Amino acid sequence: MRNRPLRLGHGATLTLLICAALPGCQEESPAAPPPGQPPPATGWIIVLATVGGQDIDPDGFAVSVNGGEPRSLGAGAATVFADLAPGTHTVSLDGMAPNCEVRDPNPRTVAVLARTVTPVVFAISCHAHTTGSIRVVVWTAGFQTFGASLGGGPVVQSQTGEVVFGGLPPGVYAVELHIDARSCQLDQPYIQSHTVVAGRVTLVSYALTCPNPTGSLIVEAVTSGTNQPGQHSVYITPTTDGYCYEGLCRSVWVVATGQVRIDSLAIGAYYVWLRSLPRNCAAAPASRTVLIAKDSTARAAFSVSCV
Repeated sequence: MRNRPLRLGHGATLTLLICAALPGCQEESPAAPPPGQPPPATGWIIVLATVGGQDIDPDGFAVSVNGGEPRSLGAGAATVFADLAPGTHTVSLDGMAPNCEVRDPNPRTVAVLARTVTPVVFAISCHAHTTGSIRVVVWTAGFQTFGASLGGGPVVQSQTGEVVFGGLPPGVYAVELHIDARSCQLDQPYIQSHTVVAGRVTLVSYALTCPNPTGSLIVEAVTSGTNQPGQHSVYITPTTDGYCYEGLCRSVWVVATGQVRIDSLAIGAYYVWLRSLPRNCAAAPASRTVLIAKDSTARAAFSVSCV
C-alpha cells in the first residue's frame, strides 16, 4: 500500500483522534518542550497490521522504528510513534509465525514531514499449518545431557535441556530417548509412539530419578603404649568446628588398633577426628581432611600413643 502523509494543522490532536478510532491502537505521548521554547517541528508514524488467511498468529507482532525498542502490535491493531524528526525512517515488523508472511516490503523506509502523520500498513497473510513438532524433555533434579531420535534416525543432543523436532508431517512417530540412566530410574519406556498434529507441539516428557552420588571412607587406628582404651570415637563432619548440618556428619567407633568402614557418605570434603581420647593418649595427626568421591573409597589413618 502506498504511504500517503496527512498534513495536520494540529497534528497531535488529530493523531489522537485517528488512534482512538482504531482497535488496539497505542499512542506515544510527545515529549514536552522546555519552558519558553516553541514545540519542535516533528511528525508521526501510525503503523497498522492487517491480517488474513488461516491459523493467524495469536501472539501478534512486534514493530519498531529505526531499530528502537519494539512495540507489541496485534492483528488488525495500530500504534503511533510520535516526536519523529523530519526525514526518512525505517519501520520493521517482526515476530511473525512461520506460517505467516508480509506481502509488502519489510522493513519499510518512509518519509516523515513536520506536523504530518505518515501511515504505514503491513498486509500479512497466514496459511493453514501443514506440519507439527515434537518436544522431548527430561525432568530430573539436576541437568543431565541426553539425546533423542525419531524412528531410528540420527540422535540429536540436547543443548538447553530439551530436544525439538520441527517441520514434521502429521502422523505417528517413534521417539527414542538416549541417556545414561545407570543407577537411575526412568518413569517411561525409552521408546514411545506419539502422534503429530499439524500446527501443534507434541510434548514427550520423561522423569528421571537418580540417587544422590555417594562414596565411602575407611578410618584406621594404630594404638601403642600402655593403658590403651579398647576403642576410639571417630567423628566425621564437613565443618572444622564440628557442627553437624543437613545430616552430613557421622559418629562411629573404631577398635584401638583396627579399622572401620563408613558407607553412603555424600560426595565432598570432610574432616575426621578421633575425639574423647583418654588424657594419657594423643592422636597424630589430630585430624585429617578427606575427599569423598562418587563410588570411591577414601582412607584416613591415625596413630595413637598412650602413656
